[in-house]
Amino acid sequence: MIKYIKESIFNSLSWIGVFFLVIAIYFAADSGIKSYNDRKELSYREKTEGVFTEVSDIRKKHESRHNGNGTNKYYQDFIISYKYNGKEYSKKYENFYFSSQKDGYKKGAKEYIYVNKNNPNDAIIASRFNLDYTLAKQIFIMFGIPGIVIILFPKKNKNEEK
Repeated sequence: MIKYIKESIFNSLSWIGVFFLVIAIYFAADSGIKSYNDRKELSYREKTEGVFTEVSDIRKKHESRHNGNGTNKYYQDFIISYKYNGKEYSKKYENFYFSSQKDGYKKGAKEYIYVNKNNPNDAIIASRFNLDYTLAKQIFIMFGIPGIVIILFPKKNKNEEK
């Protein structure tokens, strides 16, 4: 068993497995840190419902890269009103970023917001918190499992068998 482990660890294909595993660990750690920070921030806040009272049209901005290609980014200005401890508040957002044009807010639409308990004027829209890290989990599975399999069961290289 020890001989097999030594052979698999020092096999050249095992380094590919290590590479896959490092990528998987990076994404898992990154999403874990973001999740921890978001949850920590939410612990200081209370969830309430807000209503969009003023909404601008969505603006598209093309951002070019050095090679001439680029991406479109979408922005919107709006005011969201909410009630906290029986008092009305409003928060103005300018240049709020969306990944696509269809993601913009409509006047009268409702959205959950998180209000700072110590400063009710400080509110954050719920969509700013990404508490679902399904993509990071999928990337971990996509890279981590093959990485472990390659490390533990590398195919013998024909040059190494001689």
